[in-house]
Amino acid sequence: MSGSDQGTAMEGKVGALILASLAILVAFILLLGDFRCSDDAILFVDVPTSGNLKTGAPVKVAGVTVGKVAKVDLWGGRRDPEHGDRPVQVRVTLKVRADVPGMIHEDARFFVTTLGALGEKYIEVDPGSPDRPVLASGAVVEGVGPMRLELLGEDAGTIARELSALLRENREEVRTVIRTGRELMATASAILAENREDLRASVRTARETLENLARISRAVGEAAGDGADLRRLLASARAVAEKVEAVVAPALDRVPGVLDRAGRTLDEAAGLLAEGREALAEGRPRVLATLDHVEHLARSARDGKGSLGALLADREIYDDLVELLKDIKRNPWKLFMKP
Repeated sequence: MSGSDQGTAMEGKVGALILASLAILVAFILLLGDFRCSDDAILFVDVPTSGNLKTGAPVKVAGVTVGKVAKVDLWGGRRDPEHGDRPVQVRVTLKVRADVPGMIHEDARFFVTTLGALGEKYIEVDPGSPDRPVLASGAVVEGVGPMRLELLGEDAGTIARELSALLRENREEVRTVIRTGRELMATASAILAENREDLRASVRTARETLENLARISRAVGEAAGDGADLRRLLASARAVAEKVEAVVAPALDRVPGVLDRAGRTLDEAAGLLAEGREALAEGRPRVLATLDHVEHLARSARDGKGSLGALLADREIYDDLVELLKDIKRNPWKLFMKP
């Protein structure tokens, strides 16, 4: 083989090695850069602060990575008239799989959180309620910013300073409270020591009561058994109630008629009593006139006049007759009474 042929073969090998290296490099770029041929969905999340959230940070739904952070833009309080005209501090653009918006609902929550205590920031998504509508691609939602440790430390320091100042200003009151608490504890300990036997007796009584209740419950359960006897008793009671209802219902149905007849009878009795009263009122003058006439006849007879004078010549018979007439005049109702 000539020198020119060897040079050509070497150049071919070097070229093939370079092409293979380029192919491997492109493959790594595609894998590490998460390049996909399928379409992605875009979501926008507005947060008060990014907390050093970086572009390329993962986006996770229920802990599963579904995309990445495509952009972090500082709006600085500018308003978004297309989405409620609210001020926006930071808008984060998320690029997720095309099927992910169909898994996220309108009440979903987006958190800027960390991987571990001091790990990198990422977006965690709580999908929300399944019964709510799903988000559409391009939706703008409000997110929850990361927890700022410096603000928590500042708040904790403020609370500690205020607590220290409060303790300094009320040192005597705090000592009094502590001393009173110690005295109360000592008193309670003394009371417990003095009444230890009574407490033990109370505990024993309570335990015995609970045991008795348990025995009663077991006895009731054993008596009830599988409930067949109780069901038979209820069925018997139901049958008796139905028979009583069958007997009482007709009688109750007849009660209105009986009451009507009794009312009519009372009305008739009242009418008869009224008629009798009217008849007595009409006959009383005639009775009184008759008695006056009889009394006149009696006086004539006492004086020996008339046909009765001879029959009533006896004074005693006359006096009795006069008394009888006077009694009838005072009590005319005796004429209507049967002996």
